[in-house]
Amino acid sequence: LPPLRVSPAMLERIRASLPELPQVRRARYCDELRIPPYDAAVLTEDRDVSEFFEAAVRAYGQPKIVSNWIMRDVLATMTESGRALRELPITPAHLVELLKLVDAGRITAGSAREVFAEMARTGERPEAIMRGFMVGDWHWTLYGAILALAGLGQVVWSNMRQKLG
Repeated sequence: LPPLRVSPAMLERIRASLPELPQVRRARYCDELRIPPYDAAVLTEDRDVSEFFEAAVRAYGQPKIVSNWIMRDVLATMTESGRALRELPITPAHLVELLKLVDAGRITAGSAREVFAEMARTGERPEAIMRGFMVGDWHWTLYGAILALAGLGQVVWSNMRQKLG
């Protein structure tokens, strides 16, 4: 057989097509994202989890908060359900939407965990789940209580106008 000659350009194309190794990714998380080594190790054990984390960080911009949610809620859901992340109806966009609802004060962190559990079960967007909670149980958030009271005020006002008018 003749010797195989690989040009530097071909070698670079091959190198670029290879996935990032977990230990390299771990080091990058620690150096660039300032994630603690333990978190980086957990997040890089499963490629799908790592890619989910990176997508959520790109959209949300706060790596440690995303890391905490993944390590506590996403991984717990995977363990409890016995399913891989790709088999769950959770997306990075939905997690980011949930985190932004917490940031905006529209839902508490504790309530967000319950919304997350429903999101993981149904695949619905957090906003839709939250609206459903507010309709059936309006004390979930201050926002929900305000909406419910505003609706109650409209009903009372309407009844008063009918009786007075």
